[in-house]
Amino acid sequence: MRTMEEQIGVIAEARNRIQNPLWWKQVDALSQLQRRERNARETAARSISTYMRRAYETLLNVDDLELRETDRYRDLLKLCYRQYAIYQVGLRNHLSALDALRAYARLPDTESEWPLHYYLSICYNAQLRMAVRDTGVPEDRLRAIRRLQHIHHLRAVELKFGRSSQQYRETFERIRRADLASPRSTAFPDALD
Repeated sequence: MRTMEEQIGVIAEARNRIQNPLWWKQVDALSQLQRRERNARETAARSISTYMRRAYETLLNVDDLELRETDRYRDLLKLCYRQYAIYQVGLRNHLSALDALRAYARLPDTESEWPLHYYLSICYNAQLRMAVRDTGVPEDRLRAIRRLQHIHHLRAVELKFGRSSQQYRETFERIRRADLASPRSTAFPDALD
């Protein structure tokens, strides 16, 4: 524990720093730099997301059936869907990401990829949070959304760590406890929190 003199010294130093106009200039400049970086990242993510959407739409419009059956075509389509969904989740545009992830899940050999289920659970969690705020959504619809979120979250943990892992058991138990409460209730922690 700090002595009284040390605490008084810390308080005096903080008071001097706050009263110093140069310190405030530094704080403002740092805040402005952080805002610029965040805006640049979001702008880049939006443009990459747009390019990925255009890429998978172009790939879907390919008429050559032989080309559509090649592994290279499928891998490129998977990559475009996956990256588009990841950037949409990063931009907190969960509904667009959910549509892309559902389309991605329909592609062959994607069911065993844990990131698919992880991002689906994030999207369903966001959908659940929006639905909980809307008082007109019935309880059974909330439970259905929460169930989808839990299924995909548990599947992601299973694929990443294995069914016999400690992470799987903890996630399973947390989901089991959360399912006992109403989706509108905050009595039990959410499976993703």
